[in-house]
Amino acid sequence: MRTHIPVPRTSQRVLTTEQAARALNLSPRTLEDWRQDRRGPVYLRRSDRSSGVFYHPADLREFARSRARDPLKSKNRKRK
Repeated sequence: MRTHIPVPRTSQRVLTTEQAARALNLSPRTLEDWRQDRRGPVYLRRSDRSSGVFYHPADLREFARSRARDPLKSKNRKRK
């Protein structure tokens, strides 16, 4: 299964929390909560901590792939 994460057409090589949330179809608050719980996609924090959190598109793709489920291989699939 291929996972496509749309990357904004800017010169940025990383995405903001808002851009990452939009790409994953999540709210920015969900990503913030996951960071506090040490879950979710890999992120970068600037050393001065004033510039926010950033995500590499490749990390978002890998995270999305890791969460993908094949319904045909599901353990809970009903049998006929």
